[in-house]
Amino acid sequence: MDDVLSGSDDLETAKNLQRELIDILSSGKMSLHKWCSNTAELAVSGESYPFSNPEETKTLGVVWKSKTDCFCFKVASEEFGVTKRLVLSTIARVFDPLGILGPVVTKAKIFLQKLWLLNLKWDDPLPAKEADEWLQFSSALQNVNDIEVDRCILLPKPDLIEIHGFADASEAAYGAAVYCKSRSRSGEVSIKLIASKSRVSPIKRLTIPKLELCSAVLLAKLVIRVTSALKLDITKTFFMVGFDDCAVLVTKGTVLPKNDNPADLISRGVDPDRLSESSLWWSGPEFLTHDSYPERDIPSTVIQNDFSNELKNSNCSDSKCFSVFSDGVNNFANGLIDLSNNYCKIIRILSYIYMFINNCKNKSERKKGPLESGELKVSEVFVLKQVQNEHFVKDVNSLRKKGEVSKESQLRNLHPFLDTSGLVRVGGRLGNSELSTDRKYPILLPSKGRVTHLILQYHHRMNLHVGPQSLLFHVRQKYWPLNGRTLCREIVHKCVTCFKAKPVVCEQLMGALPKERITANFPFNCTGVDFTGPFSIKYKNQRKGVCQKIYVSLFICFVTKCVHLELVTELTSEAFVATLKRFFSRRGKCSKLFSDNATNFVGSNEELRKLHSMVKNPDGVLSGYLSSEGIDWKFLPPRAPNFGGLWEAGMKSFKHHLKRVVGNSKLTFEEFLTVTTQIEGILNSRPLVPLTT
Repeated sequence: MDDVLSGSDDLETAKNLQRELIDILSSGKMSLHKWCSNTAELAVSGESYPFSNPEETKTLGVVWKSKTDCFCFKVASEEFGVTKRLVLSTIARVFDPLGILGPVVTKAKIFLQKLWLLNLKWDDPLPAKEADEWLQFSSALQNVNDIEVDRCILLPKPDLIEIHGFADASEAAYGAAVYCKSRSRSGEVSIKLIASKSRVSPIKRLTIPKLELCSAVLLAKLVIRVTSALKLDITKTFFMVGFDDCAVLVTKGTVLPKNDNPADLISRGVDPDRLSESSLWWSGPEFLTHDSYPERDIPSTVIQNDFSNELKNSNCSDSKCFSVFSDGVNNFANGLIDLSNNYCKIIRILSYIYMFINNCKNKSERKKGPLESGELKVSEVFVLKQVQNEHFVKDVNSLRKKGEVSKESQLRNLHPFLDTSGLVRVGGRLGNSELSTDRKYPILLPSKGRVTHLILQYHHRMNLHVGPQSLLFHVRQKYWPLNGRTLCREIVHKCVTCFKAKPVVCEQLMGALPKERITANFPFNCTGVDFTGPFSIKYKNQRKGVCQKIYVSLFICFVTKCVHLELVTELTSEAFVATLKRFFSRRGKCSKLFSDNATNFVGSNEELRKLHSMVKNPDGVLSGYLSSEGIDWKFLPPRAPNFGGLWEAGMKSFKHHLKRVVGNSKLTFEEFLTVTTQIEGILNSRPLVPLTT
């Protein structure tokens, strides 16, 4: 439990609030303790809720005197040497969440920043000059113990409440202070400090206008927090800054001289013994007591020769001139592309922007619901056109004027042209084919560019982390990236998922290929078979569903390298015969079936023993089925798995995709079957020959 801070305007309301607190917490068997109030009439009768009203109490770390109803501070300084560690420890002891002692704390922070510039270690003694300066400040710091600040900032039943914010900056620091002005019906006026905030200027030198603008931003944030916390009916809010250049940038601001700006005390810092005597800090400037305030006088132009006294004297050699030019690049498109690393997400964001613009223009026909394919296509065309206009400026202009690129263009061999939507596409001789437009005339992409990399990364993930050759094949179904082979290798090489799962390849001299591998034949007439597993699947889509084992049987054609994957629920002859029947029904019968001799399965694993027993010693069911179908089952030599490199490579490719997509997840039977079928389709979509550049 924590402290509860509350109050009311009259005694009766306070008593009702007190009774409600007691009743609410009593229903939860909780007792209230440490009652404290600025009036003794709120004492609770009975021993269950003792009313202890000490002269001083802490609430949320702030010391409060109940009799005088004011806040005070308790700061103790150490006398054990003067080091950077001691300085920081002393500053940290000043707990001032409201910033009442803002000028004092700012001066201490400025001093600490000087120590950092001296490159001192934590326990190194300070130089004589800095040590004397800190000792004077530390001895004067005890004066803050005598400062008392009224808790109440309003007059009783005011008819006017105004918030006044002040901001200022110097080369050392910048800050903001907020005051509350209240006026009673009799005309009495009260101005009280609410809170302040300060920041030490960065070590890297900034201009005074920049620091003044930072102080104005700090003031705006502080006023928002104060007004939201007070929850009062505020009549007006005023923002006042202390520098002309900053006032030009602030839409609601009044320029003040330094003598009337209490934030100037924060920007420079004040000694602790002088803060209690500063009426400007505690009550604000004198003009707040009147109804007329300084008129807002912001010059239309900033006079460059009117230098402020707060600027350092600098040599002319230190001055630098900067020129800013526009490169004509669409900053909106570049900013949109930098929003995400997901190409599909960028297109969807742009589509929603288009939908919003359309709804603003046509309020009678507003679009709602999910995005349509046409909307996504319009957004993608916009992004691709921006990319092409940025990287192929001369070629696009030449195509628009002449209909062809110049002879010196690097794109001349690709015969580019502009389509109806303004995209540059690669020409060719497939105009009469029935292929789609994207496949006949791919969209041209630059070799360098964020969009090109995002598109390649998207297709790499969508095709279950395929290799460079397969990635280039899938990308060229719609796009034609320049230097595509190099880009695909770079994408696969930089893929974190592929890098984690990439095994170390062992190179060795291989023997001659068997006759069945190099003789023309029908697909799957000579087939190799292998098993892998077990994998855990669940039959219910629940977090703690019951898991069951499943195996994958891989059939691979010796001639075409086509892959066929089947799921096997158990290692029995009946299950394997059913697998063969499904395979023959879809791919046709085979004359020869090759498999490992399975001596490598001999081990302690019970599942491997079952697999070895089924393959090595087929029972009557399996032998009878194979003989009746006229299938010759041949085994490889014992302890020679390299003879089965064809299906071992196929199994490796299968696990390559499965490990990256599934990982340690537990899938249902339908989900596992779907992923297996997808992997089979991707493996059978690999290019037969290396692609050209």
